[in-house]
Amino acid sequence: MMNLIIFGNSHVGAWREAWPTLAPDYPDINVTFFGIPEMIHRRYRIQDTGVFSALKISDDERKRVVDINGFDQVQLKDYDRHLWVGMNWKPENAVMITTSGDPDTIEDASTGRPAYSKPFLKAIFELQAANILRDSRVNLDGSIRPDMHPRPIYAEECQSSLHPLYDVWRETADIGSARSAILGYYEEIIVDYFSRQGLKFVPSPMGLRSSSGATKSEYLSAGGGIASLRTPASRGDFSHMNAEYGRVCLKNYLDYYFT
Repeated sequence: MMNLIIFGNSHVGAWREAWPTLAPDYPDINVTFFGIPEMIHRRYRIQDTGVFSALKISDDERKRVVDINGFDQVQLKDYDRHLWVGMNWKPENAVMITTSGDPDTIEDASTGRPAYSKPFLKAIFELQAANILRDSRVNLDGSIRPDMHPRPIYAEECQSSLHPLYDVWRETADIGSARSAILGYYEEIIVDYFSRQGLKFVPSPMGLRSSSGATKSEYLSAGGGIASLRTPASRGDFSHMNAEYGRVCLKNYLDYYFT
C-alpha cells in the first residue's frame, strides 16, 4: 500500500472532493488530505523533524484547521509520497509579456508586434522559477522534498472582471494564442528548473484549459466568478475549482507517478 499525503492551501479542497470517485480505481494507494485556508497556510512550514505545522497560530485558527481536517499538523515522514498543492507560480508574470509581444513560436503572431525568442524568454522564466522556488518554503536541504502542484490558472470569466487583479487577463483576452503558448513555455521552464533541484513541478493537465490558456468555465467552483453583477470591479473568485477539476488533476498525478 502506497501512502500519499496531499497537503497545502484551500485548493486541496477540489482534490479531496474528487477522491471518493477515484479511490476504487486505485486500491493500492491510500490518500490523506490536509488543506488549510491560505492566510493560515502562509505560516506553515515543513520543520526539520518532518512535521508540517504552523510557526504561529491562534486558538481560533487552530480550531478552524481541525474542523476542516481533523488535525492541525501532519508528520510527513509517515507517508511514502508528498504532494504540495496550491503553490503560487505567478502565471500572470508570463502573461504580462504578451501585452507587448508574442513568443516567436506561434504562427499567428500579430503583425507589428515584437517576437520574443525562446532564449530570451528562457532567461526571464528561469529567474522567475528561482523566485517561485524560493517563495515556496521548500527546504532543499531537508529530508522531505514534496512534489509541487500550482494553483489553478484563473477561469475564463476573470476577463469580465474589472478588478485590478485580473487586468492582465482582460488586456490579453484578444491574443489568447500568444497567451496560451507563453504559459506553456513558462511551465516547461519551471518543470526543468525544479527538476534540476531534485523536485517535481506537476502542471495541471492541458485539457483543463481553453485555447486562450485560461481554465475552462466548466471547472469553476459553484459560487465562483464575479461577486455580484452590480459590482463588476469586485475581486470575486476565479481561482477555486470544482471536484471535476480536482478529479482530472488527481488522476493525472496518480497515473503518471504510480502506474
